Amino acid sequence: KAPPTAPIEDILFEFEVMKTLDSPHVARTYEIFQDGSWFYIISEPYTGGDLTKLVASASEAQVKVTEEWLSNIFSQVLKGLVF
Repeated sequence: KAPPTAPIEDILFEFEVMKTLDSPHVARTYEIFQDGSWFYIISEPYTGGDLTKLVASASEAQVKVTEEWLSNIFSQVLKGLVF
């Protein structure tokens, strides 16, 4: 089954919205380019990997992952979503 698709106008609108976002909890998007087949997004670097990799790295380094630390991370994620 083919994945659902959105009209190109909706996608372009979302890209324009992404460029207006300015929050410490959302990676900044600077520019969007398109060729015949692909979109290219120029944004702030996404460093650190995803949360599961961060927790796994901390565990491997025998760093105690506390509920308080995870709560802080999830708070930042939720602030980004609310924004």
